[in-house]
Amino acid sequence: MRQNLPAIYVTSPSSSYICSVFTQAGSSLDAQVGTQIQSSYWVGEEYLVGQYQKRSMVSNASLTWRAPRDRFSIAAYIDNIEDRAIKSGSFVQPVLGSTFAILRAPRTYGVRASFKFN
Repeated sequence: MRQNLPAIYVTSPSSSYICSVFTQAGSSLDAQVGTQIQSSYWVGEEYLVGQYQKRSMVSNASLTWRAPRDRFSIAAYIDNIEDRAIKSGSFVQPVLGSTFAILRAPRTYGVRASFKFN
């Protein structure tokens, strides 16, 4: 049986769409949505059952308002909309032989603000 190297996706298509609306006052509103589909893969070189990640899909979205001349902006975002538990790495505890998986962030959302001081 042929084994792939750990953390190597056989297929990983992604898609993203950005729509920007500009106002006469110079501000803008950007909407962005994207998704990535990953084939199954191993996250550890021991190839144990707990180190296998099934195929998955992760989507993110954001809405950003920018002031004229980009002096400041405010954005609302949501990452991992599907709220999937996706393994990004793993290790085997040497004494007990237990497999531990490292997971990517769960569904995360919030607000970001940025300012330029010049």
